[in-house]
Amino acid sequence: MKNTPPKPALFICIYFFIFMISQTWGQEFFEELFENEVESEDNSVILEHLLYLQEHPMDLNKVGSDELQTIPWITPLSANAIINYRAQQKGFTKVEELNGIKEIQPNYNIIKDFFTVQKEQKKGFSISGRHRLLLRTQKSRGYKEGIYEGDRSKIYNRVQGSVTDNFRFGLLTEKDPGEKHYNDLATGYGQIYLSRFKSTIYLGNYLVESGQGLVFWGPYQLNRGSNPVAVVKKRARGLLPYTSVDENVSFTGAGIKTALGNIECGGFYSLSSLDANVEDDSIRSLQNTGYHRYGNEIKNKDRIKEKVLGGYMNWQKANFYLGTQWQTDLFGKQFAGQTSGQPLNGTGNVVGSVDFGLTTGEIHFFGEVAKSRYSAFNYIQGILWNLDDIDLILSLRKYHNNFVNFHGKGFGENEDLTNEEAVYFGWKWRVQPSTTTAFYFDLYRHPVYNQEFIKPVNGWELMGNVEHRFLKELTVFLRLRIRNAQLYQNTFDSYGNRIKKVFNRQKTSIRAQIDYRVKDKLGFRTRLEYNWLTWNNYNIKSSLIDSSGVLFYNDIFYNLKSFSVRLRLTLFDAPLSDLSFYLFENDLPGVLRLKMLNHRGSRIYLLSAYRWKKHFKTTVKYEYTFYDNMNSIGSGYDLINSDHDNMLSLQFDWSL
Repeated sequence: MKNTPPKPALFICIYFFIFMISQTWGQEFFEELFENEVESEDNSVILEHLLYLQEHPMDLNKVGSDELQTIPWITPLSANAIINYRAQQKGFTKVEELNGIKEIQPNYNIIKDFFTVQKEQKKGFSISGRHRLLLRTQKSRGYKEGIYEGDRSKIYNRVQGSVTDNFRFGLLTEKDPGEKHYNDLATGYGQIYLSRFKSTIYLGNYLVESGQGLVFWGPYQLNRGSNPVAVVKKRARGLLPYTSVDENVSFTGAGIKTALGNIECGGFYSLSSLDANVEDDSIRSLQNTGYHRYGNEIKNKDRIKEKVLGGYMNWQKANFYLGTQWQTDLFGKQFAGQTSGQPLNGTGNVVGSVDFGLTTGEIHFFGEVAKSRYSAFNYIQGILWNLDDIDLILSLRKYHNNFVNFHGKGFGENEDLTNEEAVYFGWKWRVQPSTTTAFYFDLYRHPVYNQEFIKPVNGWELMGNVEHRFLKELTVFLRLRIRNAQLYQNTFDSYGNRIKKVFNRQKTSIRAQIDYRVKDKLGFRTRLEYNWLTWNNYNIKSSLIDSSGVLFYNDIFYNLKSFSVRLRLTLFDAPLSDLSFYLFENDLPGVLRLKMLNHRGSRIYLLSAYRWKKHFKTTVKYEYTFYDNMNSIGSGYDLINSDHDNMLSLQFDWSL
């Protein structure tokens, strides 16, 4: 007999009562950066940076072009516009002056909170903390059978602060569900600024961002969504402390960056322990999940050492910069070779690149060319062009199949920088003050389908959207996205023999969204999205079928001076995994959530935050997902024998 749990009827009734009053609330700017067709949690490196800037805004009269461009909505052209305005007006007197700069106006409401014109006061000792608990109610198979050594809780603790203006520090621990130790992940950093030498020393865990990501980059990739222009050119920040929880991307050791006139350079040495499957004294595969719950996951923890020695240097003068970056990567054991699925033979690797940027008038050229040991040259090149109210971008990229780099992340379909040739074109056009359109078209080719089937495949993706503000409070957003990809699938010929044939899979998505705000206190959003999947099988009989899915949700947001609450109800029907919906969800501060929804069901979450005595904030999230056509969720040891899934999340933030 099926055990159907009580539904959160009270929440739903309250929700629809409020919904009858009005429609939805304004599009949140984080969503256009991070929404993507990959389910993820806690990939929050760039989110942490933006949240930090909100709390510690940059002084418009001191900030440089490179620092401006670390904000994703600011291109090299708009950064130059800010610098030129500051020079002409002999400084800013208030942040609102940004709205008078033509290149900044379309994004002014998004970026204004990242700036100030007040001189930053020197700070002495300061410290802040963040403590987070996530608990899933249901027990999966791994807990019921005693396979997982730890409990179901996910626990996160972070403390960071500064002793003086020249020294910052941070400590972080995390335990994933099923892990036994509360410090299964433990990271920390110390950052020392030597003002006399214009140098910063980094100790502990840190990241390196340089060039266009072909040699060094962090774990995140911005989405080609509502702003197709801003996401192509990367905004490097050099060395920076590592404050996220991805266990596979940070360096561990020491690094230094310094400024010598027009030259900035950085160097580092890292010795890290990596999770890996090792057999016959050879690395068969790297274990990238970060989980250490049972058996092989625990056995494979910290099995190999990785030494990385690297650095970067860039020279900038007026409207031109030239940079270079390099790394040598040495593993403690040898990779087993191509049969392991790893592209690296032997124990070591070398990667180097040259990147450049040139601004002339309203045009900006940029690019990077990189090479790893035994590979051909990888490259990405692009042109940014500003024409009054329209920003254009054209980009070419070519990533070879034998390119190897474990510490880069480039723009494109394949984030591992391999097996791709493509041309990308996009624009963002402010048609009138109340209407903005965006468009991109990405035409790509993978020279090798996979290691077992060495054939080329092609694909393309386009997206167009329009956003119109009818009133100050009311915005309508429409989007069309089409993704067409070639896939080799098993089928049968006329004699019944199994063969591989190429099929065209096309996924089309239409989204309509209405946002409504009542001042800054009350907001609403309604979204309807429809996906459909079609296969061109060239008259070959196969099991591939056309199908469609639909999603509808309503959001409510209410904000007071010290209290805020957000409620979302989602209804979805996606019968195939290829039709899954990926939703950006508001979550605990510092958590970036992209939730995948498929099958048929409903989901509700309630997020509430309360700030008290200025320096303390408590945030609570309850989420509940019900599937009306499933009796079990997940697979393997994560299998839950239930038709619903719910989770409670708590977070406490403090600062002194």
